[in-house]
Amino acid sequence: MREIKSNESVFHEHAEKMGKLKNEVYLPLRDGNMTETYATSINTLRTSLIDLVVTLEKMGNVTGQDARRLTDLGAAFAKQDQTLGQKGGPLGG
Repeated sequence: MREIKSNESVFHEHAEKMGKLKNEVYLPLRDGNMTETYATSINTLRTSLIDLVVTLEKMGNVTGQDARRLTDLGAAFAKQDQTLGQKGGPLGG
């Protein structure tokens, strides 16, 4: 372990300064923004995560619709190919 060296006079100066500040009021939301705190970062992270989840849900819905459309298109093409194959024979002629 290391020994912590401190200067007693400096310590007393800090104590006096802190004593003068005891009647001060800390208002982080005074201007509607908490620029000097971590709460803004946490709120931004929370909002971003919610936006990410919502976007992923929407993307999942869109890809599901696309998959259904592609399945329907594949079935329609297969049906059309079968119909054309019956009309024209193996070479279409």
